[in-house]
Amino acid sequence: MKFTVVLAALVAFSSCGQIQKIMDGTENLPSQIQETNNGMAKTNEAIRQQKMGVAMELMQNPKNREVQFPIPNDMMAGGKIMGEAIQAEEVLHFVKNYIVKINEVQFEGQKMIDAPDAPPGSDQIPNPEYAKFLHDKQADLSMVILVSGNLFESVVKQLVEEQSEQGAYRDILFQLLKMRVNFYNDMMLHAAMLDGDKKLDTLGKIEKAIEYNEKVEYVCQLPFADRIALQIKGFEAEANANLSKPLDRDTALNNWKKIKEKAESDFTAESFLSDPEKNEAALEEYNKKHKELLEKIQQKIDKSN
Repeated sequence: MKFTVVLAALVAFSSCGQIQKIMDGTENLPSQIQETNNGMAKTNEAIRQQKMGVAMELMQNPKNREVQFPIPNDMMAGGKIMGEAIQAEEVLHFVKNYIVKINEVQFEGQKMIDAPDAPPGSDQIPNPEYAKFLHDKQADLSMVILVSGNLFESVVKQLVEEQSEQGAYRDILFQLLKMRVNFYNDMMLHAAMLDGDKKLDTLGKIEKAIEYNEKVEYVCQLPFADRIALQIKGFEAEANANLSKPLDRDTALNNWKKIKEKAESDFTAESFLSDPEKNEAALEEYNKKHKELLEKIQQKIDKSN
């Protein structure tokens, strides 16, 4: 009997020790979780910084900067990576620094030079070095436009909330918003989807056109939209004037009308399913979806008028 009691006491004592160890570990758990979270945060920040570095390499690679019009296609990937990685305060400094660079850095040399082996008195020709200088400035401007365009909508709204009233970077915000409109209106909509022989002939294209113009519409409907403009003076006078034109509030409305016109004329419901019954059902669904999209666009037009 005594042996049994002693054994029970030993087991109880051992269990208490184990329980105490568990309790001690539990007490340390919050600090361990915090330490893990801090480590993950540092890792995520390092990854974000790495993405931004890769993006800058892509956008500043001379080969990727060769083609600028109508779309700087080879810079698009870098613009998307940077736009999605950069934070609100960072992008304000990014825009400011490059706008200052574009405006303030001057060409040191003659803009016009004598043609090689030309007889005296011949007309001068543009200096190739000056042409490259302007091209590099245009590439810098394209870079800032691409980053402004690819910002998450939540970042844009945060910037509007923080800067549009009395923010220290309000003027930079206005320029950023104009470049965002340039990205979606000039590049993604007109150059890629609406102009020339481009067609809105699938539901996916129509949905993308609506998505892009909703981003334009957001800016056009801001109460300070008439203040939104770029302030560019680093190119030739005509280019400076064109780039610095203020935002046209009717940009989104004009796009809605164009999108509706092309969505009506270009779209034809097509299905390539082998099963006739499924094919017929698919065609019916496509036409129904097309009608819904046209109604949505018309609602946008009616609301804007």
